[in-house]
Amino acid sequence: MGRRLASTLALLLCSMTASAASAAPDIEFSRIRQEFRTEDSFKRISEFFSGSENTGNQIVFRTRQDERDGFYFSFRLRSDRGETLPAGTIVLHLYRPGAFEPTLYRFPLEVRDRRSIEVLVGLTGGDWPDPEARPVAWKLEFLDATTGSLGSEESFLWEMPDEETE
Repeated sequence: MGRRLASTLALLLCSMTASAASAAPDIEFSRIRQEFRTEDSFKRISEFFSGSENTGNQIVFRTRQDERDGFYFSFRLRSDRGETLPAGTIVLHLYRPGAFEPTLYRFPLEVRDRRSIEVLVGLTGGDWPDPEARPVAWKLEFLDATTGSLGSEESFLWEMPDEETE
């Protein structure tokens, strides 16, 4: 009886672990746009009265918080199941012109009470000083602390074909 109970508990624990791992929602990136933006493009009339930036419904991340001029990725994050987006980290992998290794940027995202949000990720100030430059290749990824990657989207040039397959 004790052995049967132990094996039943082990089986139950395994199935609970498997269902918990599969319960993590998939995150979709959509409407991805890239552009260089100036500080003036962010100013709204309310900022003139309050003195603080009004981002509206957008969540804005910047590599240098005190500078707004820079190259921005705008996109929508959407959870395919459940009612809310989980806490996680948005990771931007980016090849700059002339670079042989990607640069990584991480932006922590708190739990949201919505299924979909609009996000701006900006490489600002000295992190992107040339308004005419464009990334060579990029990859956006959403990671959570327990299961890892919940979703990603990448540019056409992110994965180059293997020389062996050509």
